[in-house]
Amino acid sequence: MPFFPNKTIEIYEPYESEETNEYTGELVTKYELMYIIEADVQNQTVENTQEEFGKTLEDTYKLYIDSFITVTDKAIIRFKDEPETYEIKGSPQINNHVLPFVKLIVEKQRIPIAL
Repeated sequence: MPFFPNKTIEIYEPYESEETNEYTGELVTKYELMYIIEADVQNQTVENTQEEFGKTLEDTYKLYIDSFITVTDKAIIRFKDEPETYEIKGSPQINNHVLPFVKLIVEKQRIPIAL
């Protein structure tokens, strides 16, 4: 369970559709809604991003979600009722302690993905 849930998030996982890109001939990646859940969302400070990634990341958040949620590093996150999409930086961190949770660090995508 998240510590202090303050936002509802949507988690989308990618899959390859049967549709091909007319310019490249590659299969088009689409996203399927997997979960709508409550999350503890916290701002990521400049100091934290420099410590973890060695560079400054803007529009970055830490999300804490339930440990039973399966999420990959290719997933796209969106806050409910907001148009912006966020990508996961690094890998989801699974913590199986007294209060198990999954920690995600997400960064706002400059060009939102059409979901």
